[in-house]
Amino acid sequence: MKSFVKPAGMQVILAHQLLKNSVAADEYILMSEDFFNLMGDVAAKEFQRHMESYKGFGPIATMVFYPNTPADVPVARTTLLKKVAARTRLAMGTVKWLLRPRSLRKFKSLQGL
Repeated sequence: MKSFVKPAGMQVILAHQLLKNSVAADEYILMSEDFFNLMGDVAAKEFQRHMESYKGFGPIATMVFYPNTPADVPVARTTLLKKVAARTRLAMGTVKWLLRPRSLRKFKSLQGL
């Protein structure tokens, strides 16, 4: 017998609804204001107040943190030589994989690999 407890209830539904939020950013941390308040001193970063509204729940107070503002994001810099070397390593790995010994022949469901 399994001892797995499946989470259920309104809080689980709300958690799924919060995944479908109106925050217009690619990277952010969003949490309910209630959870934010439970964090205490851990929440030292600059969170912004935000409101979400869902049918059946009404307005939900949330807190949002944007970890990488454009000034914080490092610019990736590489040379053409490094790019060519990386592509060559990738291509060689693919060639090695294609030319590998076929040790999977005894598995009928994996034929052709």
